[in-house]
Amino acid sequence: MNENKNTNCSQIPTRGENQPPLCAPAPLQQSAYKTQKHEQKTCPHCNTNFECKSGDIVNCQCESVMLKQEHRDYISSQYDDCLCAHCMRIMRSEYNVEKFNSQMQQLTLGK
Repeated sequence: MNENKNTNCSQIPTRGENQPPLCAPAPLQQSAYKTQKHEQKTCPHCNTNFECKSGDIVNCQCESVMLKQEHRDYISSQYDDCLCAHCMRIMRSEYNVEKFNSQMQQLTLGK
């Protein structure tokens, strides 16, 4: 995980003229984050085939789905492998509905 994700590169001194800032990844480091590893997978929720870009995670279809940690925990409690983006959205909504219903039940019982 990138520990400098909140760092603004313009605040870090450069290594010299015509050199990138120190926080810019070196070519060897870049290759560690972006490889050609793409896998054809089948979503365990809907059985649709999709391409998992685990070697280029920033461009993977799953990056289009915004998930909180609680959503990730909910999904991983039910599945051991990647889901397609559509099913990730479904599972996120399912979790949100279950959480809402639970909160409503607690309010109703609390009266």
